[in-house]
Amino acid sequence: MGFPEPADSTSLVVRTDFSDDGAWRNLQAAIDERNKDPVATYVSDPEYANVAIHTLVDIDAIAESKAYYLFLADTTALSVPGWPLLAVDLADEPGRTFRVPARWYGDVSANLCIANLDFADFADAAGDSGTYRGSDRDEEHRLLEEKPWLRSGRTIHVLEGAQIESLNDFWCFWLEITGGNGRYFGRNLAAFDDASAADRDGRKAPREQASSSSGVTTSVLRQALAGHLATW
Repeated sequence: MGFPEPADSTSLVVRTDFSDDGAWRNLQAAIDERNKDPVATYVSDPEYANVAIHTLVDIDAIAESKAYYLFLADTTALSVPGWPLLAVDLADEPGRTFRVPARWYGDVSANLCIANLDFADFADAAGDSGTYRGSDRDEEHRLLEEKPWLRSGRTIHVLEGAQIESLNDFWCFWLEITGGNGRYFGRNLAAFDDASAADRDGRKAPREQASSSSGVTTSVLRQALAGHLATW
């Protein structure tokens, strides 16, 4: 017995949680809508329900046609925001895993399919969090695509949201990355608007530009930290 053969230029996405058919459909949609061409061969077979990693490794070890790696749609992948699939190495370091949200699945799959990068390259990049979230360059391109107003000469700073659990965390990370643009920073929303409106030399931007920048920044910050605004 072995795994199904994936279609050309795709990777196997094997469902192991069968508790929510709607979530399974939504995960597939999250992957498909981000990629122009098919990037996944979906497998929904109760035979793989709650299968253990070592069992997957054993199946591939005795199979005539090797899968080498696959992605699992397990309970976490189907219930946590972002659809974090579990990637499983079946060849080089059998049993090694990392998670990859649907947003970056296509890039990971494409590189593994053509052996442009090894499984370990992505697993190492996942770091201590165990979740691969693309490169800073990937995130910058995504932001520019989704928010065209960022193209107007602004500097983009990407903060790892998983490490931000409070407003104080946000201020600390923001100051660490930007230095507050050289301005005094009072750790409140008004100070954030003021500091973010400064140019790279720490000089205050023109009034009309500062107003535009401040308004957009405030809006983005309010959305990102909505859960903490009550304490502001």
